[in-house]
Order: sequence, then structure tokens, then C-alpha cells
Amino acid sequence: MARYRLLAGIHQDSGKTYRPGDIIETDKDLMRLNRGFQKIEKLTEAVPISEMPTDDDLSRMTVVSLRELAEREEIDLGDATLKTDILETIRQELTPQTNEA
Repeated sequence: MARYRLLAGIHQDSGKTYRPGDIIETDKDLMRLNRGFQKIEKLTEAVPISEMPTDDDLSRMTVVSLRELAEREEIDLGDATLKTDILETIRQELTPQTNEA
């Protein structure tokens, strides 16, 4: 079974909707979708489920996808409702914290 990461666009397969940053496991060859608005990256090695999309990937995600990501990663969005506020909260949580002495 091959693993792909959706980079842009939306992919629907077997009743499930995939959004940018999502990992798709399938026997199908999805590389044919690399055209127009939909982009797919074939993963050659195992990717941890908790691996986060890049900052550019986050910016392209919809509010619904960002909320799903936050829920999956147990990120409390607080009162954030606007995309910019949700993005800022997720980015703060995903940025490694340095211990200052």
C-alpha cells in the first residue's frame, strides 16, 4: 500500500475527504492527480501521524481542515474563530519552545 500526502486541493476517496496535509494510504496510483489545483506527494518512508504540515501547507488549509488538525493534535483553539487567529494558535503550539534560563 502506498502513502501520499495531499499538498493542495481536495481529494475524495472511499467516502472520505482529504485536505492539504492529510496522509492518504491507498493501492491506487495518485500521482496522476499532480495537475492543476490538486498536488500529491508520494511518501517513500513511514511518516509519523503527528507530523505537521509546513507553514505554507497550513496557510492553504481551510478553517475546517485547521480545526480538524487542531483536534487531532489536541491543540486548544480557545475563542479563535477567524482563520488568521486559528493559524496563529496552531503555529504557536507547533513551534518548538526553547527553555530560557
